Amino acid sequence: MESEAMTVKKTASKKKVPEYLVKEEFDGVKLYYKGYKEVMKGNKKLEDIMPSSGLHSFILTFMFKILIKHLDEDIYELLGGEVGNLTPQKKRAGLDLAIFEKKILTPEQINRHYTKVPPKIVIEIDVDVESEDLTQDEIIQFRTRKLLESGVEKIIWIFSLSQMVMVAEAGKDWILFDWDREVEILDGIVFNVGAHLKNKGIL
Repeated sequence: MESEAMTVKKTASKKKVPEYLVKEEFDGVKLYYKGYKEVMKGNKKLEDIMPSSGLHSFILTFMFKILIKHLDEDIYELLGGEVGNLTPQKKRAGLDLAIFEKKILTPEQINRHYTKVPPKIVIEIDVDVESEDLTQDEIIQFRTRKLLESGVEKIIWIFSLSQMVMVAEAGKDWILFDWDREVEILDGIVFNVGAHLKNKGIL
């Protein structure tokens, strides 16, 4: 016979995660805002776990500056800051930085709703989602694969803790390397996040 404590534990473990804590969803697999468990416990509010760290924002701004300066505005549209992207393949994502081709993302598609066409390039800084079933490494692999399946051509991950960069391109082997080297985004536009942070005295 189960004790009362065991029954309570089982009930608590099956507590449904509220929809407002779901940040992304890929083919029915839900990814939650990092720290969602603390919100469910009542230790934090949603607004406590949503803001980015100072380092995350600094790197994102660095990438923005490079792309604004060098990206061909006649060909590409640059969007950033949790870009909502919803594709017909049942993939709903929030992207740090997304580069769209203007022939794909036309003016009438830019509105108050999620973008509904895949970006050409996605740049992500750290993993800001959690899962009930997947580890952080598995989330990176799963999320990357699903974005490529939705039509994204290239995904660049920047990991501040390990100081590494991962580049995943459709039809190619994914590569992981130290972030203290030049990485091409597209059309000869490159960045070196490690060198930039050192130059600014951050590392």
